[in-house]
Amino acid sequence: MFDRAAAEALLWGRVREVPDWPEPGVLFRDLTPLMADPDAFGTAVDLMAVMIGRGIVDEVVGIEARGFPYAAALAYHLGAGFVTMRKPGKLPGEVHSQEYDLEYGTTSLELHQDALGPGRRIVIVDDVLATGGTACAAIDLVRRTGAHIVAFAVIMDLPALGGRDRVQECGVRVSTLLSAWRGAWPPLTLNLTFEGEVLAKEIPLPTEPLPAAPSVVVPDAGGIRSRFARLAGSRASFPELEPLLRTLRKYHPKADTRLVERAYEMAAYLHRDQKRRSGEAYITPLAVATILADLGMTAPTLAAAPAPRHSRGRRLRAGRLA
Repeated sequence: MFDRAAAEALLWGRVREVPDWPEPGVLFRDLTPLMADPDAFGTAVDLMAVMIGRGIVDEVVGIEARGFPYAAALAYHLGAGFVTMRKPGKLPGEVHSQEYDLEYGTTSLELHQDALGPGRRIVIVDDVLATGGTACAAIDLVRRTGAHIVAFAVIMDLPALGGRDRVQECGVRVSTLLSAWRGAWPPLTLNLTFEGEVLAKEIPLPTEPLPAAPSVVVPDAGGIRSRFARLAGSRASFPELEPLLRTLRKYHPKADTRLVERAYEMAAYLHRDQKRRSGEAYITPLAVATILADLGMTAPTLAAAPAPRHSRGRRLRAGRLA
C-alpha cells in the first residue's frame, strides 16, 4: 500500500509560500508548482479519487479558474463528466447566477442551467478553501439544478478562516488533502445546558501558534509516485497477485501491469473493511481473474475483475462504468 504520509510530504514540498501577496500582510500559498510537477499533481489527483470513491459521482464541477485542472483530471479518473462553473459573462447559454461577498466588494459565479439535473451526483472542486464565500456560492448554484452534492473537494484547507465550518453548515462534506493553520488555535466552544438553558463557553486552547505547514524533508518524488501507481514489472503490492501477473506477462510480455496492480490496490482500499458472505475478504480469491489470464485476456480486462461495484450494480471497468 502507498505511504500517505510520504505523499502528503511530497505535496507540501510543492506548495510555495509568497508573503505579502496580493497585498501586504497576506501569505499566499501558490499551488502552481504542485501542478507543474507530474508526480505531485498525479498523486494529488489519485488521493482525491480515493477520498471520493469511484462510481458514486456523475459529474465533477470545477470552479474557475484554479479548480479547473484538478476537477478535469479527477473527472477523468472517476469516469465522470466535467462541468465548468465560471465568472460572469463567460458562458454562452442560459445560466444560474449566484452573487457572493468579497473582502472589498461582491462578485458572482455562473452555471449553465442545463449543465446538471435532478438526482445527479456531484462533487465540487477548487484548489483552496479559505473563507468559504466561493464554496457556498457554488453549493447554492448546484442545488438550484436539483443535483445532489456528494462532497466539496479541495487540495488545501485554511481552517483558521472558517471556510470548512461554513461549508459543513450547508450540509456538505469537505474533502481536503492538506490543512494549513496560520496563527493561534481557534477557541474551543462548549455548548452547556443548565436547567433547560443553553450556555456557550469559549475556551482558548492553546495560545501558541501552529506552523503553517509541517516541517518535512521532501522525499524522492519518483519513489512516492512509483509506490502509489506501481512500476510496470515490479513485484506486486499483493503477494497473491504474483501468479496472475506472471500469467499476464506470459501472453503479453509488454503489458503494463500497473493497471492490474492499481485496480487491486484501489479495491483493497475501498473494501478494506468488507467481507463476502463466506467471510472471505472482498477482493480474494482471484479465481476469476486467474482464469481470464489463462485465456490470454489483456490487462484492462484483468483490472476489471476486482473493480468495486456501482451502487446500481454495474461494474467499474478501467475507471469507467460498464
